[in-house]
Amino acid sequence: MTERNSDDVSSKQEPIEMSRAEALAILGLPETANAYAVDNRFWQLTKRYRAEKNEEELRRVTDAYDIASGRAARRAAEEKEILISRKFLGKTSKQWKVYWYYTWWKYLLTAVLVTVILLLGYQILFKKDYDIKIVSLGHFATDSTVLENFSKEKMGYVNPYVVSADVVTSNSEGQNNASVYGATAASAYLTINPDLMFFDEETMPYYLTYLVNLDDYYEDLKQALPTSLYEKIEPVRASMKDYYLLTAEDGETPTYTADDEVEHIYGLRITDPKIYQALGYISQWSDGRESLVFSINSSSKQISASEDFLLALIKDQKEIIAQFEKTNGSIVLPSETSSVVVSMQEEETDKAA
Repeated sequence: MTERNSDDVSSKQEPIEMSRAEALAILGLPETANAYAVDNRFWQLTKRYRAEKNEEELRRVTDAYDIASGRAARRAAEEKEILISRKFLGKTSKQWKVYWYYTWWKYLLTAVLVTVILLLGYQILFKKDYDIKIVSLGHFATDSTVLENFSKEKMGYVNPYVVSADVVTSNSEGQNNASVYGATAASAYLTINPDLMFFDEETMPYYLTYLVNLDDYYEDLKQALPTSLYEKIEPVRASMKDYYLLTAEDGETPTYTADDEVEHIYGLRITDPKIYQALGYISQWSDGRESLVFSINSSSKQISASEDFLLALIKDQKEIIAQFEKTNGSIVLPSETSSVVVSMQEEETDKAA
């Protein structure tokens, strides 16, 4: 049984001088009592004296417990070790080890954030201005060269800025340190006011306040696109009420207006599953799910240009897929991979039979 914490039953005071035998006698235990018996007896007595509100006896048995359990001796040894040990900035090497064990990730996170901000600052201040900025946020890795080449060769941009951050907004993937750093990077990327923002479907709702209402744009696409392409676009709708409920702290009841309950289109998802890989995205979800939602940042100074970019991207999706497969071979979808595995398992079962 673990030792009881006596700090909650007695204020700090100078320890009473007594032997272990005397301490055990106060607890009503023989000198042969083991640690389990000491812990159990202390728990029984503190429960009794708390009920009786007998503070004097509570302090007395607490002092006795400190001696009988060895807590007082260990505390004295630790204090002596701290006193005679060499210190660095007020802490012993042992204290520093404990400190870093529990806090190292905070410093690493700060270092990542500072590094990203410094890199962004350097690029913004000392490099040629970016003429289009595309930020992808979601649980994926990306090959930015596809969008960079499209920006230059198709759209005529000279210096596009294309970055991504691996962000997991739920706990479905368990502990994911990489995503913690990704969320930090995402916050830094948002400070440069990107023009286009691409997400997976699970991530987009958490960034709703950064996105442009695409209701009118979606209707305009009906006139600008052939029916076959328009039907491959799936509008992603949400309301600000959804956002407030999604991001509320535990126990918090968000307030919202009637306007906040109205749904709007904040993203466009291309339903052709091959476009995901063709644009250089690699899913990091454990179940292999793939989804890609195109959005426009409300802080962009190039809303019209961003709309033109998305229109061209939607129109040229077949060419993008064809170019990818020409270079990398046919795209294998997650569902097809699962079918192959099942087929192989069935074949092995048939052979065994």
